[in-house]
This record gives sequence, structure tokens and C-alpha cells, in this order.
Amino acid sequence: MTSNKCIELLLNFIQILKSEEGLSKNTIESYQIDLNLFFKFIKNKDLTKIQEKDIKLYINSLYKEDLSTSTVSRKLSSLKKFFDFLKSERSEER
Repeated sequence: MTSNKCIELLLNFIQILKSEEGLSKNTIESYQIDLNLFFKFIKNKDLTKIQEKDIKLYINSLYKEDLSTSTVSRKLSSLKKFFDFLKSERSEER
């Protein structure tokens, strides 16, 4: 998966977030920032190749930055929502 495809998926995800009721502009921006940070961490690794160990390394890197537990939890929530989105996109393609 190219970085252009990652960007396209992220933009699609953000568009869906914008259409959901109850999400503030700040929440949507936080999702985008969190996901961009993750993409930077994985260095454009193919999203289909991401494994549990990659997520664990990412979590460890966040704690090394001395981020609070609540901040790390929010970043993980962003990832979970994004990967849930990817799963739903994939199932719709079938």
C-alpha cells in the first residue's frame, strides 16, 4: 500500500468522522493528528502488514515521550477507530 493510498484512506476516514453526529471539530482534528503521528512512526509501512508488535512499539514510544496515560489512551482510541474503519472498508470491497 503506497503512502498515497494511506493518505486517501485517512481522508476518507476523516470525511466519515465529519458526517458523524456529536463529534467536535477538535475531536476530528485530534484523530487526524494522532493518525499522522502513527503513520510517521511506521514510516509508510503497508497498513496490511502492521502487526501487534508494531502497535506495542508505538505505545512504548508514546510512553517514552512521557505522555499521560489518558493521552496515550486517546491516541490508541484513534487507531482503533481507524482500523475498524479499514475493516469495514475491506468488507465492503468483497
